[in-house]
Parts: sequence; C-alpha cells; structure tokens
Amino acid sequence: MFTMEDAVGEMIAWHSDHCIVATAGLIPEDNAPTSPFTSSVNKCKLMDYIQKEEVVALGRWQTKEPKSLVNGLPLGPNAVKVFVDEVLNPTAFIWRPTVGKTNMEDFLNCYVAWPANCVVFEPDITDSPRRQQSDSKAVSSSSKNQKSPLTPPAPKKPFTPASPLRRSERNKFKPNQKIQLLDLSGNKVIVAEGRWSSSNPEHLVHFQPLGLGACRVFVDVVKVKDASVWRTSSKIEYMEDALGSTLAWPEDKIITV
Repeated sequence: MFTMEDAVGEMIAWHSDHCIVATAGLIPEDNAPTSPFTSSVNKCKLMDYIQKEEVVALGRWQTKEPKSLVNGLPLGPNAVKVFVDEVLNPTAFIWRPTVGKTNMEDFLNCYVAWPANCVVFEPDITDSPRRQQSDSKAVSSSSKNQKSPLTPPAPKKPFTPASPLRRSERNKFKPNQKIQLLDLSGNKVIVAEGRWSSSNPEHLVHFQPLGLGACRVFVDVVKVKDASVWRTSSKIEYMEDALGSTLAWPEDKIITV
C-alpha cells in the first residue's frame, strides 16, 4: 500500500496525534464487522434502482437514520443502510459510487446506501424502514410487536460469475502499463522495469497459477542483474535471466511509472 486509496478495507497504522476520537453526540460510521453478524438481523433484498425488477444483492438492513454514515457520507433521507451478505449481480452499478468502488461486487461484506423504495424487506417487519414510510401513523402497539410469518426466499436468477480479477487489475493497473519492480528485501530498490499483464489468480506463469496477491509482468529492462526473483524456475533464478520474459511478482512490490 502506497496511497490511502490502496488502504480501503484494510487495517493500517496511523500516528496517534493525527487521529480524532468521536465524542458524545456524534454518530461514528459503522465499520464492516469481522464476523458475518451485524447489529441488525432483518433480511432484505436490494433491487436494481434503474430497472427496479432485478434483485442485485441480499443483505440485512440496519437503519434509515439520515445522520448515519456510509463510506464517510451521511445516509440522508429516503435511504437505507444495508450490510451486503450476497451479491447476485456483480456488475450492477452502485447508487452512490465511491473512489475505486462502482459495482455491487465491491461492496460484498460491507455497508452500502440504497434507495428505500428499492429495498424489499424479509420478513415484512412492521418497524422496517419501508413500512415506516408507507404505514399510517395510527398503528396500534400490538400490531407493532407482531411479526408476519417467514416467507421462503425468492428463487435466485442464474448469472455468469465475474472473472476473479483483483481490484488492482480493474482500477490500478492497465494492460501494458509501464511499471517498476521493487526488490524483495524491502529496501525499495528498483530491480527491473517492464509492463503489467494480469493479476488473475488463474493465469499461469511458467506453468504455475499466479495465485492471490501477485501480478504477471513482462520484464523489459533489468536494473539489478543479480537480484533474486520471487518464484524461480528451471531457467530463471536471477533478474538477468528474466529479461524479455514474464515473471510473477508481489503486487505490493510493483509501482506504476
């Protein structure tokens, strides 16, 4: 990680003098939990806010409090804060996109703001945000505490899963983009220059799957001939052996030119 954009969704160290602790009266943003459980157990479906006929994700609504924060922004009126448990349409566009996050697949196991009129609640709880908007104010206390019976979930629409591309391939790097390779020791020495190819874990590099946290790169210029490569092969042990060939390299050891 080199920029704050790279740290989205990750844990980082920060100087204590530059951290502000939320005081009483403020509503801090709810961070995505590390477990599959949240403070709300109300299941819901997120409908496409354009077509309004396709279910794009399943989750659990938490609140419609306008002051509640989602990705650093107030939720605002006529919206619901939802924790996304399952994505049904990975390429569906988000109602409020953020830097580096534009599609539904980017918000899996995260909170998202969604229009209240495009959220279908299951079960149909009387105090859900949608019912609060549509029901009359004159509701008896007994009806508020009564829950309707659970209904079976709607059948999921089949879809073709998206290719397991890492976020770096979609947003940070572009095919044939010029890059520099840093040494593996952590001294930030540039050992080679080349072009970025892919970060798809299923792509092969010298007959081995690339795997997670790695990128496939073309080596065009060697700066340090005796620098060790990350994954050796029968013909490549040092950087000078990789000139004009491809290598697997850790994603966090690659910088763009």
